[in-house]
Amino acid sequence: MAAAIISLAQNMTEYLLDGYNVNIEGIGTFSLSAESKIVDRHEEIHAQSVQVKNINFRPAVSMKKAMLEAKFEREKTDK
Repeated sequence: MAAAIISLAQNMTEYLLDGYNVNIEGIGTFSLSAESKIVDRHEEIHAQSVQVKNINFRPAVSMKKAMLEAKFEREKTDK
């Protein structure tokens, strides 16, 4: 199983770096967000000045619905 997850991570990295969103059915969609420095003129923006800001995750609707079943309990302490 570890090998499958490592392979998935490698493939996701390739696809994300190529500009694609990665959708894993039943889990959700991964995407990149970008940022660049603030410039005064449009001509100052270059591809080299843009970098990855974050990896975003949007859960699948089915995953979000399943999480509605989550139950939480306060842990009892000795205090």
